[in-house]
Amino acid sequence: MYGYQTSTSSAGAAVVIHNGADNVWMLANTAHSSNIGMITTQSTETYFIGNLIYNIHHPAGSSWDPNSGYSSGVGIHFRNGGTTGGAIHNTLYAYDTGMQLTQGGAAGYDIENNIFSERSESTGWDIRVGESDVASGSTFDYNLIYNSTSAARISWNSSTANDVAQFKSATGKCSNCPAEADPNFVNPAIGNFRLNDPSAAKDVGVAHSIYASFTSRYGIDIMQDIVGNPRTLGAATEIGAFEFVAPIAPPTNPSAILLP
Repeated sequence: MYGYQTSTSSAGAAVVIHNGADNVWMLANTAHSSNIGMITTQSTETYFIGNLIYNIHHPAGSSWDPNSGYSSGVGIHFRNGGTTGGAIHNTLYAYDTGMQLTQGGAAGYDIENNIFSERSESTGWDIRVGESDVASGSTFDYNLIYNSTSAARISWNSSTANDVAQFKSATGKCSNCPAEADPNFVNPAIGNFRLNDPSAAKDVGVAHSIYASFTSRYGIDIMQDIVGNPRTLGAATEIGAFEFVAPIAPPTNPSAILLP
């Protein structure tokens, strides 16, 4: 899904979920080159799992407020009282703001195993959380934040942090987040966000309980990455939409290959 821009009838979002939807699962989608990636404005149990979201920016020439929880250029946005759910194993790249948790119930949101990389706006946020109940009730862990030209920027209700270490100290969140280091994508310029080796996202994730919950409820195993690879190929699950898969080495003696 791509190419969605602001108009008289649209905020330019690739995905919109609202009007009281319940049990919504956005699984293994790609959304890019739009003013907003994915947004839920009123829903319960809405989960964004294993999605790739990139090149998300506010409209050129428009006014933009990085400190608003309603600003454009955001990869994933949650809001409205009672909204519940989370974002697990997503890759977000080249955005003005990575995620906004603007409103919601006291249960908060689960934000785990996500890659936030290459924020495009120096005054934007990799993640911005609004109300105090959302901040206290939300989990934020096992997430990798990496910007090649600047440190992470996080706004967590009344706390702001200019790197991950400062955020950990100020909030007690993100205790299992890896250091800010390169996820080492294969080639983002052509939309290839598979992981090279080494990668700061490799073997540092966790098997979130939402996968078992989905299987228990629907009898379907979604413990897979965006292209269907099992989430346990290595020592531990990767962070982001892609599991690392080692390239197949060419034969050392091609002439020895037997053809049928």
